[in-house]
Amino acid sequence: MIRSANKQDISSIHHLDIKSYDYPMEIEFFRTKFSEEEDVPCKAYLATIQNKSVSYIMLSGTEILRLCVTPKFQRKGIGTAVLNHAENNLRNAGFRSVSIVVPECHCNKDNPDDVSVFLLVNYYLAKEILWNKFDMYGRNWDGYKFTKGLK
Repeated sequence: MIRSANKQDISSIHHLDIKSYDYPMEIEFFRTKFSEEEDVPCKAYLATIQNKSVSYIMLSGTEILRLCVTPKFQRKGIGTAVLNHAENNLRNAGFRSVSIVVPECHCNKDNPDDVSVFLLVNYYLAKEILWNKFDMYGRNWDGYKFTKGLK
């Protein structure tokens, strides 16, 4: 089941992030993103299996901020389902595109966390590069922007 997430889900989302990423976001990141003080309201969707949270996606406008699936449930189509759910909601709201910025270290075929092959199936690599966008693994990484048109 995939449903809209709200402020009450912040702890669950943060816990998913900790289980799924080497560099998880601090809980304050999620509190800020769910606050009414954000310039662009954040939207998130949470996937559950037997009432257990297994995946989430977080968007700011039409930009995907985070997408994760806990390791136990990866490569089972859950991430794709959550991504499709978010894309359909954006499409139904009248948006024409969606994008995600990915650290260059996650766009390397030698990295087990490579997402570029997955994204290039339906997204295209925009010419936009965000220099020194990410601070992880002890250094700064550039970010590559992937975009998809929503019809």
